[in-house]
Amino acid sequence: MSTQQPQYDSFIQSGLSIVDKCLPDSADAADINHQLEEVNRGWDRLQQKLDDRSGSVRHMQELSEQFYKDLQELGEWIGNISDELDGLAPVGVQPEVIAEQKLQVEVRKISGLGIEILNLEHALESFHRCSY
Repeated sequence: MSTQQPQYDSFIQSGLSIVDKCLPDSADAADINHQLEEVNRGWDRLQQKLDDRSGSVRHMQELSEQFYKDLQELGEWIGNISDELDGLAPVGVQPEVIAEQKLQVEVRKISGLGIEILNLEHALESFHRCSY
């Protein structure tokens, strides 16, 4: 659009020059002015559409970049989960094996909670020492 701006300006200037050469209240001057106004309105509408399109393209580019980033993170996550799943023991199908595996999971949860409690206890002790 910016490459066409000089041609547009030249066209409008030419039209205004012609109007200046007409009699002020003549029908020709009124018709030319009307046509110039129509051209101006059309130019403004076109400029607005191009601005809207440019905004849409920028927005789509941002969305595309975010999608690409999310896709990369998902790929990394899937790779990590896949490795984690590959490292897990197979799940049993017999009731005794299932019960044992459930017990092991619960023990791991409790162990994790124990570690978390110890960490919080150390943080609390540090806080008490700092407050005195």
